[in-house]
Amino acid sequence: MLALRLKPEATDEYWKYWDMYHKFLGYALLALISVNIFQGIAILKPDHTWKWAYIGVLGALAAITLAFQIRTWVKFLQSSKKEKKKKKDNNKSAAQARTGGGPPNGGGLPLGGGGHPGGGGGGEGLPS
Repeated sequence: MLALRLKPEATDEYWKYWDMYHKFLGYALLALISVNIFQGIAILKPDHTWKWAYIGVLGALAAITLAFQIRTWVKFLQSSKKEKKKKKDNNKSAAQARTGGGPPNGGGLPLGGGGHPGGGGGGEGLPS
């Protein structure tokens, strides 16, 4: 309950440190719990099937966890690539706007409707 009260907002600058601490503590507790269960199995001295069944369950959970971690990292890396590309495109368009790059604002090729240069207003750039 104390962790819920002390949890920083996602916009706080020390959020990443809290997140690392939280994950480390969670993984450390999972390791301690596993060791504790192995010690309990050793104290009770049941058949070896209990020990191997527990090893199988731990292996399955570890495989699922590994799959989820890989999926999370792939998703994270893809999103960071998209963000970098988007930021690069935004920077490029901002640089063009600052330097005057892009299409001309005037003095370019006529787009029609100018009429004959001598006057007469023939429309669509055709002589009258």
